[in-house]
Amino acid sequence: MQPLPHTPTTEGIYHKVEKGQTLWGISKLYSIELDTLAKINHIRDVRDIEIGQLLFIPRYAKKDPNQKCLSEEFIWPLKGKVVSSFGQKNESVLNKGIDIHPTSTEICASRSGQVVFYAPNFRRFGMTIILDHKDGFFTVYSGLDEALVKLGDNVSRGTKIANMRHSSTAQNNSLLHFEIRKETVPLNPYFFLSD
Repeated sequence: MQPLPHTPTTEGIYHKVEKGQTLWGISKLYSIELDTLAKINHIRDVRDIEIGQLLFIPRYAKKDPNQKCLSEEFIWPLKGKVVSSFGQKNESVLNKGIDIHPTSTEICASRSGQVVFYAPNFRRFGMTIILDHKDGFFTVYSGLDEALVKLGDNVSRGTKIANMRHSSTAQNNSLLHFEIRKETVPLNPYFFLSD
């Protein structure tokens, strides 16, 4: 039997993680802040969340667990291997997203939104696109080789928005830098992406 995540000091229920669920989706389901859910359950690295794991939901956040989450989930922007994680330091610079070495060349919108920023050469990030998801969330895509959208375009989740080179080694110029932001605050993308 799986151990409970902690000894509750308040009343509540346990939620059993199902296939495809993310910490963000579960927080929306119960109307609890993402950071609060992670803290209550002592979750530091969301990659450790597994199917069947029990998460404690305080009574004040209790909601009908059969209610479907209406917010559109985030999806991975491309296939590849994460080579630098959120919070990791690269050359004394704190990573505010994740860096992915691609195994495909197509970058897709992680969630439906509008292109609110495009720069062919944005600082050290190179070609960059930012999507506004109209609920306070933004996604950032950097290190691109070819943009397939323009400023003001509305795109659906999964729509191809850019291309990038694919190489057999993870060189700096062949990495997608991907961020999820709430307003201007960068958040750990693993909270939002399922395996």
